[in-house]
Formats: sequence, C-alpha cells, structure tokens
Amino acid sequence: MPFVVVLFLRLHLLRAQGVRKFSKNFEDPLYICLQMCYNKITESNTTHNIIEVAKMKNAIEIAADIRNAAEWDNDLCAELCEAAGMENEWNAADGETFESVVNAAAEKLGVEIY
Repeated sequence: MPFVVVLFLRLHLLRAQGVRKFSKNFEDPLYICLQMCYNKITESNTTHNIIEVAKMKNAIEIAADIRNAAEWDNDLCAELCEAAGMENEWNAADGETFESVVNAAAEKLGVEIY
C-alpha cells in the first residue's frame, strides 16, 4: 500500500478516536501526517542525491584513470559507460565505434578523458 495512503488511514483512525493533540509541538494529526510525508520524500531525495554524487565522483575517478592510461582499457571504458547509463551502447560497440561511445559517455557525465 502506498505510503501516503497508509498515513491517510492512520490519520483517519486517529481522528475517529478523537485524538487532537500529541504534544505542544504537534497540534493536529494532519500536521503529523504531512510532516511524515515530507520526511519520507526528503529522505528519498537525499538518498537519490547521495547516490548521484557517488556516481559523479566515481565517473571523475574513472575518467582520470582513462586519461592516465597509455592505451584504452576496456574495463575502465565499460565502467564509464555504465556510470553514464550507456551499457547497451558499449556492448554494441566494436573496434571501430567504441571510442565514440566512450566520448559520448564522458560528455554525458561532464568529464574529460583526454
């Protein structure tokens, strides 16, 4: 059951029981319900943002490793393409097209590989 529906049902039950105050900080069960929804959304967004920052840091490190390598490293190129969400393009690439795929992945991530 979706989180908001559960909160609504809890709120309805609390109101049916005549609950109006929990403490001096929380005057209304509706306020608590809305605060819980906000906290859940914020928590989700924060987690998403942390994951995105971790991906970006990883992409920067991968790009630095590619720049410092003497020749193309298939594993590093595959990692960069994965970080950019371009696994299918990487898997479809061949000896002629892999470089354009890696360049597109780097551009998508906003990192320099040269």
